[in-house]
Formats: sequence, structure tokens, C-alpha cells
Amino acid sequence: MTRPNFEPVMNTAEIHTIEHLGATFLRNDEEFKDKIIYFGPMGCRTGFYMVLAGDHSSKEVLPLVTRMYEFMKDFKKWEKEKELIPKMILIYCRNKHKKKRKSNLLKRNELCEDCKEIEEYALLRLEKCPFKENKQFCNFCKIHCYNSDMREKIKNVMKFVGPRFLLSHPLFTISHAIQVIKQKCERREEKND
Repeated sequence: MTRPNFEPVMNTAEIHTIEHLGATFLRNDEEFKDKIIYFGPMGCRTGFYMVLAGDHSSKEVLPLVTRMYEFMKDFKKWEKEKELIPKMILIYCRNKHKKKRKSNLLKRNELCEDCKEIEEYALLRLEKCPFKENKQFCNFCKIHCYNSDMREKIKNVMKFVGPRFLLSHPLFTISHAIQVIKQKCERREEKND
């Protein structure tokens, strides 16, 4: 999840969330629930251990791990996305608009006018999303409800913040990566058919 022996490591809150969601899923998985011995964080806080009874190949266990992260990803996904978008935009604003923020004497939690506009627009689009119940990430959606200017702005935010989000929000970042890989595989299969 993070590079071993290099700071910063994952935060306790994120580790704790992953540990509990993962353990809950694994204890209830029909195929593996009786084989799970342990799931928990590494002492170095850079990843997790999963110990199973018996002899299992990586190929056998990969679908279990994928299902576990799918479960974590879908856990209150809609609410999580509403919560995370403003955090992502704030990280972007703090890093990309330093001069503007300084000249406007903005506090640490305040956005510049441009970023405030992006945040309001993104949250409005989320609120009006017709797919709230089965929401995917916007870049996978067949309906692009962002206007082209705002789509470009939010793409810039996501490209900048994405790699930085792994340390502060590993569950969200990993679930997004899994979804991206899955979506790319599905598209490749559609092209081959």
C-alpha cells in the first residue's frame, strides 16, 4: 500500500477502517470464511497480512482479495465520494494556487474562488446524478454531465491529487485503482467481441 521503510506510513484511522471492513467481509465470505486465520495491518503500517488455513495459490486467493476490496469500495460509496471531493479540491488548491491563496489571506481550510467554483459544481453534479444508487466514478459514466470546461478542471484536480491521496485515503485510492483496472478489462473484452 505504501513503500516500505519510507515515511509517511498510512494513518491509524485508515488502517483501522481497512482492517475492520476486510475482517467483516472475510468472516462472511461463503467460500473462505472457514479458512481465514488472520487479516490485519503490518507493524510497519505499509500494508496488510492475510493468513489462510491450507495451501492456496495466488491465483485462488486473488478473486477473494478483489471481492474484499470491492466490498470496501462499495461501502457507503455515495456518501464517501461527497466527502472526498472537497478534500481533493482543497489539496489541489493548497498546492497549485499558493500565491492566490496568500494574496487573498485564505485560511488553511478555505478555497480560492476558482476552486470553490469547481467544488460547488462537482457537488451539484453529484447531487443530481441519476445513478446515485449504483454510482461509478464519473470518468466511467456513459453520461458526461460536466460541461467540457469543468470536466477539464476536475480532471486536473484528480490527476494531481490521486497519487497524493494514497497515503491519506488508501482505501478509496485502492478501490478506485481496482475499478479502473476492471473497467479497462471490460472495455478490452468488448473490443475483442
